[in-house]
Amino acid sequence: MLKKTFLIILSLFVIIACNKVKTLDNVFEGVQIVVNPDKAIPQIQASSMFSNIEYVPLETSEEHLIGEIAQILFYKDRFYILDNEISKSVFCFQKDGKFLFKINRKGNGPGEYIDIKSISINHDQDQLLLYCGATHQIITFDLDCNYIESHRLDFYASFFSYIGDGFSAFSCNYNTSNHTCPIFWLKKSNNLFN
Repeated sequence: MLKKTFLIILSLFVIIACNKVKTLDNVFEGVQIVVNPDKAIPQIQASSMFSNIEYVPLETSEEHLIGEIAQILFYKDRFYILDNEISKSVFCFQKDGKFLFKINRKGNGPGEYIDIKSISINHDQDQLLLYCGATHQIITFDLDCNYIESHRLDFYASFFSYIGDGFSAFSCNYNTSNHTCPIFWLKKSNNLFN
């Protein structure tokens, strides 16, 4: 629970917000959270929050070189690493750094994606979730890279995270003429998809 709370708070602080807010009530039903950077907590030292920090060298070869790390998740003794810029893949490594598999399924068919905006773990069902921004789909895999299903959302998001108990969080950078405002939604799974 503490890890979930920390990740949510850290995500909110990382994103820059604006004071001018425009709602999208007619596009999306949910809870909107607006972050005001003027009220953000000053920088926090990692050593003040963690008792132990470890460095894990990842196994490398030509087949699984990571270009640019966009996101790292650690779940059930595995690292899931998203490279959404260079290889447009998700890499999985054991906690000791040994390579397990890579999801690289670019395309338009079932279980395929055009781009990956973010990844998340559904810890309730032990599933890896990929969010494709181009098709507005959440693509579900088991933890060993086997495709399960895809669901199209009725909205666009820049970032997605499964929180637990059927709830997911989404954010979208909403651009005005001179500001970029992150908008956040929380949504229960039973009416998340079309």
